[in-house]
Amino acid sequence: MKNILMALLAVVCLFTTTASFASNQQAQDTALRSFQPILTEITNFFAQNPKLMVKISPPGNPDKFAYFTTHFLLKKSGYDIVTTNSIVRPYHAVIDIDTDVFDNKPCGNTSFGNGERDGWAKVDKAIEFSDNQGCFALRTGDSGPIRHRFVYAYQALDKKWILTEILYKNGKPNGRFLVLLGIPSPWFPVVKDLKVRGFNMGWYNLLTH
Repeated sequence: MKNILMALLAVVCLFTTTASFASNQQAQDTALRSFQPILTEITNFFAQNPKLMVKISPPGNPDKFAYFTTHFLLKKSGYDIVTTNSIVRPYHAVIDIDTDVFDNKPCGNTSFGNGERDGWAKVDKAIEFSDNQGCFALRTGDSGPIRHRFVYAYQALDKKWILTEILYKNGKPNGRFLVLLGIPSPWFPVVKDLKVRGFNMGWYNLLTH
């Protein structure tokens, strides 16, 4: 009788383990599949080598500001998804986008007193020069491509991925992109000008929906 009970217990344990594994595998597959549209949208967007209208202002001196255009040229991309110890956010994902970076500040008419031009004081003028390729200077010639890391968390209850951070390779916040989410940082104030927001509409659509 004891041997029979032990055998039954083993069968129950095996069934429970198998069912649990199948359930976990299904959850992982669901999370992985639901992340693919986000991955595709991000990588396709950067594959178009997009431009971003940027507003900068010296920290502590909001009366000074300038607008210029940054041009990103995609070099490579990658992603990963890992499990966490949280049952609320059981999966964590990153998308890494490596780009060369150009900007057209050299043609600007505004300087913060650093001996270099920092862009334009007027939005209309900045937009006028946004397609003048002769103005763009490579900023990653010495350092090589910059990595932009988009960090996502999977909400188990909603079965939905949410963007939680945008970082550089060294882990520091990417203020140039975070400001698009309404998060200001030194040098990058929140932009309220409707013309700039219109110029950057593709970025807002990418990061805020």
